[in-house]
Amino acid sequence: MGLFNFNYMRDRYIRMRNSGGIDWQFIYDYAVSKGYTDRVENFNLAANYLNMVMVNIIEQLDAEYEVISLHGVDGKFIKIIN
Repeated sequence: MGLFNFNYMRDRYIRMRNSGGIDWQFIYDYAVSKGYTDRVENFNLAANYLNMVMVNIIEQLDAEYEVISLHGVDGKFIKIIN
């Protein structure tokens, strides 16, 4: 199994989403799997910007990994449903 196997990355993504936090190592690994070739230090500098647009990134990843997010009546995220 390669580092960027779809099911492995999907499982990592679901764990990250259900943790309620952002796993920056997952985000970096995802970027590398999509062709990002710059050094991790440069990625870390860009992470400040990424933090501002994380909602858009999460929506894109939800669609790519074909997951459904469950939200409460108040709109707050509860968990990912496979």
